[in-house]
Amino acid sequence: MSFEPHYEGKIIGRGGAVVTEMQQRYNVKIKLVRGEGHLTIYGAADMVAAAKAAIVEICTPNGSGTGGYQGGSSGVQDGGFGWIQEVVQIGATNEGKVIGSGGSVIKDIESKTGAQVKVQKGMGTVTICGFKRDAIDAAKAMVEAIVLQATGGVGIRREGEVSERISVSKRGGLIVGPGGQNIRSIKEESGADVQVIRESEEAVATGQPASVSKAIQLIRALLDTMPLKPHELPGGEAGGFGGGGFGG
Repeated sequence: MSFEPHYEGKIIGRGGAVVTEMQQRYNVKIKLVRGEGHLTIYGAADMVAAAKAAIVEICTPNGSGTGGYQGGSSGVQDGGFGWIQEVVQIGATNEGKVIGSGGSVIKDIESKTGAQVKVQKGMGTVTICGFKRDAIDAAKAMVEAIVLQATGGVGIRREGEVSERISVSKRGGLIVGPGGQNIRSIKEESGADVQVIRESEEAVATGQPASVSKAIQLIRALLDTMPLKPHELPGGEAGGFGGGGFGG
């Protein structure tokens, strides 16, 4: 099959991660001729078709199923055949911080998560792609943490949205929960975006006023399950948690 050569890097992935994942996922062999926009897939017919559809999706910037693939429409929608693509709002003023000097920050995110990360310069958005949901979520959390730090914990607000902070002193891990379980539950139930800021030991809820109010209520209820011990109260000796910000 043929594709526009500038998609070659996306198909291969950093260190060959994407093409290796496809070969393992579909039990096929993919031979790509570098610089020529051509590759051949070897394997069982149904698996070859599935791998081909995944490559079409990788070469599709908008989920239409055509994109950079030279060979007609596939009808594959965004996320089909295991390929996941998610767009994150970061605000145009934060693009440089997400990219980093010489692309160092993006490279670090990709290296640590295995997801592909691309900043749409001037649009204030980041597109995160990959086959694994946990990789997408991890990369998204890292991007959001960078934006939170850059905006003083406020994040990116849309029209009509508000932000509210609540102290989670010594209990940031409780709010996040195992594998981000608690913070995801708060987000889903309230409809607000919730992040924990490690430096200030606060949780920040952003969204429509009613959603933010609900999120703060849920956070307070969770905090009530683990009240601070006397030595953890302000002025005590117990330490907090390290730098950065994180969410689920």
